[in-house]
Amino acid sequence: MKGHLELFENRLKAAGAKLPGADQLDMDRVFTDFATALGTEALPFYDVQSGPTLADYYQSHFIRFVKNALKA
Repeated sequence: MKGHLELFENRLKAAGAKLPGADQLDMDRVFTDFATALGTEALPFYDVQSGPTLADYYQSHFIRFVKNALKA
């Protein structure tokens, strides 16, 4: 599943960079941390029966991940 994430890397980084305060973050580092967290209890792998598309799933979770990084 993580191999699919690479297909969305540029899109996710661009979306994350648009958030207020995101210029304070190293988006490459945030993406690497997101990829590492994927598959954990905190960030489960995509479930095809969950409803959203894979792209939407990754984007919504990445945006949440970036927002949490901004709070830290």
